[in-house]
Parts: sequence; structure tokens; C-alpha cells
Amino acid sequence: MDSLYRTHVTLFCKSSHMEILCEFLKTKPDFQILMKQN
Repeated sequence: MDSLYRTHVTLFCKSSHMEILCEFLKTKPDFQILMKQN
């Protein structure tokens, strides 16, 4: 599940082109919750 989570973060980063936000989200465990809400 952790690898899947990292994949979502990586894909989000590439699709949004927000590298700073991406790095921030990588440190937030509740990013998974945000992904599920969208």
C-alpha cells in the first residue's frame, strides 16, 4: 500500500507540475485521504 501511495503522489506531481506541493504532500500521511475524496 505504501508503494501505491507513493505512485499516487508521483503521478499527482507530474500531472499538476507542482513540485513544491508534491514534496510537501509526500510528508503528509493524510494525502491518501485527499486522494480518496477526489
